[in-house]
Amino acid sequence: MVEKEKILRGVITLLVLEKLCHEDMHGYALQVYVSGKIDRKIAPGTIYVLLGSLLRRKFIRISSQFRAKNRDVKVYTITDLGRGFLEDHIAPLIIVRNVLDYLIPSISQIAEARGQQ
Repeated sequence: MVEKEKILRGVITLLVLEKLCHEDMHGYALQVYVSGKIDRKIAPGTIYVLLGSLLRRKFIRISSQFRAKNRDVKVYTITDLGRGFLEDHIAPLIIVRNVLDYLIPSISQIAEARGQQ
């Protein structure tokens, strides 16, 4: 992920946990889901590094594993710890939404003014 996209890592983490609250999924399906939500393609390595981190933190676990097309496929499910982590982000996300509602128009105005010089 390029430097300016680091802010997306936290958002992607929350998207993955939120999706796993609704259904168990394998890595590729999560990659497709997240790419659709953020409207940009993400590298497979990005999602698998994130899944490894979430496993180590015990926010998710592997619910099943099988082989398909000569590949090991792991299906992930969220844990109670992961649900708690997700739920703990409701208040901070509301704050971020409010700040973004201010920042986006403000930065757009700055960029427009700069382009007119």
